[in-house]
Amino acid sequence: MKKLKQVIYSLHDKQKKLNEKVIINSDFNASYSKDMKAIGDEVVELQRVFLEMISEKK
Repeated sequence: MKKLKQVIYSLHDKQKKLNEKVIINSDFNASYSKDMKAIGDEVVELQRVFLEMISEKK
């Protein structure tokens, strides 16, 4: 019975650690997606400015 309790506590501890990793991963994914969208928007804006500059030179 004592060994069973140890296994249960060990599994519970591992589950808590994995849950923490899932939360960290979820936060990272949300932040990454937001940052990548912002970078994409900046790239599109730079392309627009570049095209305007080329158009003005002709």
